[in-house]
Amino acid sequence: MQKMRLNLTRGGFVGVLPLASGRYRLFGVVPPDFHRGPEADNLSHDAYASLDDSDLRHWFESYFSVDAKLQKIVWAAMFRFHSRISRSFRIGHSFLVGDAAHIHNPAGGQGLNLAVGDAVNLGWKLAQVVNGEAPASLLETYENERRPVAAAVLARTDIGFKLETSTSPVALWMRTHVATRAIGLACRLPPVRKLFFDMFSQLWIAYRTSTAIDHPDSSGRGPHAGDRAPYATLSNPRGSARDVMALTHSPNYHILLIGTIDPFQAAQLRNLLAARYTADVNTHLLTGNETEVCRVYRATKSTKLVLVRPDGHIAAIANPFSWETITRVLGHLDKVLLRADQHRDER
Repeated sequence: MQKMRLNLTRGGFVGVLPLASGRYRLFGVVPPDFHRGPEADNLSHDAYASLDDSDLRHWFESYFSVDAKLQKIVWAAMFRFHSRISRSFRIGHSFLVGDAAHIHNPAGGQGLNLAVGDAVNLGWKLAQVVNGEAPASLLETYENERRPVAAAVLARTDIGFKLETSTSPVALWMRTHVATRAIGLACRLPPVRKLFFDMFSQLWIAYRTSTAIDHPDSSGRGPHAGDRAPYATLSNPRGSARDVMALTHSPNYHILLIGTIDPFQAAQLRNLLAARYTADVNTHLLTGNETEVCRVYRATKSTKLVLVRPDGHIAAIANPFSWETITRVLGHLDKVLLRADQHRDER
């Protein structure tokens, strides 16, 4: 078995995950006849989580529908599911990240991805504030951006878990006879596979209403401010960077000038940003021969300025030929970065 296998059974869901070591991880909902251990109030976690090998073998043989046998059980533990979220992700100088801020039913590693997203979102903001590159008010956007995301993931995993574990006769019949076949067929369709990929990888996350995002009229097609900057390969690699993600990987703001741009105009903007802010704002000139970048960013018939945050989300989109929109982008940067003259005055 080279791929993960999931079964929706009468007892809920179970799964087998191949590991690089040649071993397999088994996971799933504990069936009603499973040994659960004692229930004393002062019970240690180790005592509660301990499992009997004979129960595990019976569970595997009864629910997994795999033509195999358990040869050796290296480690096993049982745990309770919870679905909770903190009222606040910040109190004073203390911030909650990952499982300290939210926990939910297991759903394809989304808890891990959610925690990493929290850490990245808070990390770059803390770094810029500590380094004197951004105002302390930037830290207020951490909870505003991440708590709604966590709440959405909790809501989705709760619904999915209830469907997977419901004991009602209708749910049992649907899960056993319909859901497994329907999901298997649907997952062969590219749009469905992309939907699941985006959901579990959390590429759907956007911060369009955040104060750390410039949001003018967002009508039209293509990426919007607040969305994650789309992946696009470069026709002309810049050093080791062969795509937009690698190009904007360093932990500071980046400006993508996409389309037909005068190099002199790009140099003027670069000099303006260097003199205006204490933090680096990198500029990248991506001309019309960068066909995939122009296509993905909807700049085949226009020219765009795309401001990308240190976490890879788009902070602003503007017309580089319009001084009005350039001024708007600079006004946004003035809110999230410290200006060089402010830094000198504070010192």
